[in-house]
Amino acid sequence: MDEFALFRNITIIFATLMLFKYVLFMLIAPFYPVKELLRRKKLLKEQESWPKYAPLVSVVIPAWNEAVGIIKSVSSAMANTYDNIEVIVVNDGSTDETENRVMEYIKKHKDRFTKTKYVSYYYKANSGKGATLNYGIRKAKGDIILTMDADSALAKNAITNLIEYFKDNSISGVVGNVKIGENYTFIGLMQRLEYLFGFYFKRTHSVVGSEYIFGGACAAFRASVFKDIGEYDEVNKTEDIEMTMRLKAHGLKSAYAEDVICFTEGAGNLSGLINQRLRWKKGRLDTFMRYRSLFFSTNKN
Repeated sequence: MDEFALFRNITIIFATLMLFKYVLFMLIAPFYPVKELLRRKKLLKEQESWPKYAPLVSVVIPAWNEAVGIIKSVSSAMANTYDNIEVIVVNDGSTDETENRVMEYIKKHKDRFTKTKYVSYYYKANSGKGATLNYGIRKAKGDIILTMDADSALAKNAITNLIEYFKDNSISGVVGNVKIGENYTFIGLMQRLEYLFGFYFKRTHSVVGSEYIFGGACAAFRASVFKDIGEYDEVNKTEDIEMTMRLKAHGLKSAYAEDVICFTEGAGNLSGLINQRLRWKKGRLDTFMRYRSLFFSTNKN
C-alpha cells in the first residue's frame, strides 16, 4: 500500500468516526429538556417546604488590557434581575485604560450600589489569568462564584436562572450557554456557527454526564469547591478545562444551563483565531494527559 492510500484510508476512518459521533450527539441532545424537567420536578418535590434560596453570588471578572469591553461586562452583571451580587474586577497589570474605566464607572454609579449589589476593584501585578481568577476568588464573599471574561456580557436573567441549578445540592458546578455577539464578519459568522453547534452538543454531554469544558466566559461553582479541590491551575494554558476535568476527577456533579446566556466577542481576525485555537488545543492536550486515568474508566465517581 503506498503512502497516499494509507493516508486516504486513515482519513476515511477518522471522518467516519466523527460522522458517527455527530449523529449520536444529534440523537441524544433532544433528551436534555426531558432530563432537566425530571430533575427539577424531583427537586421541587424534595424542597417544596424549603425557604427561598438566594445566596450571594460573586461575579469575578479578570481583566488584562480590556478597556474596550470591561464596562459592558460589569454593567451586564449589575443589570441582572438577581439582587444579591458582588462584582469583583481584578486588573491583571493592564497597561491601557482598564483601571480608569472601572474607577470612573464606580464613581459614577456608587450612589446606586447597595449592601447586596456592588462593584469591587483590585489591581495586581501581571501574572496570568489563572492567578488573576484565584486572586478574585480569595476576595469573594459569595457562596456561588461566577467567572466571566472581560469581553463578555450576561443576559439580564442569567444569574437568576443560574441560581435555579444550585438549588440542587448535588450540583457543584454549572456551565452557561455562551453565544458570539454581533460580529457579522466572515470569521465572526463562522464562530457563531461553531458556538451554536458546540453548545447545542453540551445538551448531550449533560444527558450522559460527560461535560469536560466549563468555558471561562460563563462558569459557576460553589465556593466550597475551591476549598475542597483547590483553586485554578496557574500554569495550564486552559485553566478552565483543567478545573472542569478536576471536578470530574473528584466525582463532583456538574450541569449545563442552556438558559444561562452569556455573549462574548470571539476572535476578531484570522491570526487571533488561530492563536486562540492553538492555545486551546495545547491546554486541552496537557489536561487530558494529566487526567488520562479518567478515559475508559468504569468508576462511576
